[in-house]
Amino acid sequence: MPCNGLVYAPLHSCACYIDAKLNGFCVLAPNAAGLNLSQAAPDAQRLEKGPAYGKVSPSAEKQTEGDWPTYRHDGARSGRTGAKVSPDLSNGWRRRIGGRLSSVVVAGGRLYVAAIDEHTVYALDADTGGVAWTYTAGGRVDSPPTIYEGNVLFGSADGWVYCLRAADGELVWRFRAAPVDRRVVSFEQVESAWPVHGSVLVRDGIVQCVAGRSMFLDGGLRMLRLDARTGRKLSEKILDEHDPRTGENLQVHVKGLNMPASLPDVLSTDGQSVYMRTQRFDMKGNRQSVAPTNVSDQDGEGVHLFCGAGFLDDTWFHRAYWTYGKSIASGANGWYMAGRKVAAGHLLVVDDESVYGFARLPRYYKWTTPVKYHLFSSDKKAGIVNLKTGQPATKADLSKKTEKCVAPVTGVGFKWSSQLPMLVRAMVLADKTLFVAGPPDVLDEEAVFADRDTLASQRMMDRQAAALAGEKGSMLWAVSA
Repeated sequence: MPCNGLVYAPLHSCACYIDAKLNGFCVLAPNAAGLNLSQAAPDAQRLEKGPAYGKVSPSAEKQTEGDWPTYRHDGARSGRTGAKVSPDLSNGWRRRIGGRLSSVVVAGGRLYVAAIDEHTVYALDADTGGVAWTYTAGGRVDSPPTIYEGNVLFGSADGWVYCLRAADGELVWRFRAAPVDRRVVSFEQVESAWPVHGSVLVRDGIVQCVAGRSMFLDGGLRMLRLDARTGRKLSEKILDEHDPRTGENLQVHVKGLNMPASLPDVLSTDGQSVYMRTQRFDMKGNRQSVAPTNVSDQDGEGVHLFCGAGFLDDTWFHRAYWTYGKSIASGANGWYMAGRKVAAGHLLVVDDESVYGFARLPRYYKWTTPVKYHLFSSDKKAGIVNLKTGQPATKADLSKKTEKCVAPVTGVGFKWSSQLPMLVRAMVLADKTLFVAGPPDVLDEEAVFADRDTLASQRMMDRQAAALAGEKGSMLWAVSA
């Protein structure tokens, strides 16, 4: 709605252009008068050196095999470790921090977690839970830091990338990833127009991150490469609405209800490429294959773990999920296609050979309101099978899009599948043991949907809502992989 010289874009539940469209209630303004991003401050002015600059010993914080030094353990965001953890668990310690917390990382005998809305990173003793130090940044820190050779590295919604000394939390350096110091209001807090996700990608001594909210806003995103030890800028790529090869607007690549990935995310890497949702970059931050990839193309170079709605999305939007592949399709008639072709789910972890996930059962990858879930394992290169026979799909199977117009004929084959009495919100693979946790699943969605106006159905929905709100506690299971 245009009003007050602005454009108001309200909330929606649309699955079109899933990795390009804005979310939330957004208010957009014309380009600010006098804002010249080409005249941003020189790099020397964007880098601030702290008291610990040049005073970090890489050997002081030695990491071990059991460490978990970055978001989801590694640059591939695999969610697995080779360390063995006994399924016979007991409570070692508890520490109340309060507020909304990120996931955690562990390295060098310390556990690190961000109190997101308080802008604060906590370092706790991994053995006792005692607070070793805290550091408060200038904006939200939405995910845990990355620990690298005695440094604690993270981004913030204030538009800066921070490096702290792991030993005591002293500032080593910070670099303003935002091109200029310009602020907006986001979810009741003042932030940079170019926020940075907390978890930055670190590989071979280079920090990689993206600053900004969209390729179509405020001059686009900034993909930066910084030296992890000094904070010196190695490169900065502007990711805007123009195809870097032709100069044309990205919208020339619209295919159906799909657009090039235009939103930021926690970056990942397979060692050959860097990924932001479905967008692939070379290791220096140059965009590759800008146009959306056909959802049928899921093999070969470029296969990676990603989420069309972003790694940090916690809404369980019913038309978005994690995928181990290359591409997704958007829209009411496209969102489920990737889930029929490759391993997909609300949460996935991967090892060298397999994908493990918590997902809707295959027959629910369709237009449906009620859903049932399962925990599963499949081969990374799982072939397509006929869901009725369990045998490899034939050409005749693949030519059929639906069975009786409602259920898919073909889907991903599973090594095993099991239904659990919980909705899995956390998952870790430790050697051959899969740890899953989440609130109880007390709702039979199909039964309630068929008779949803009764008092009994309403009470069941109320119990499930209470469980999702944390009022029923959580369950923790150890499962043989």
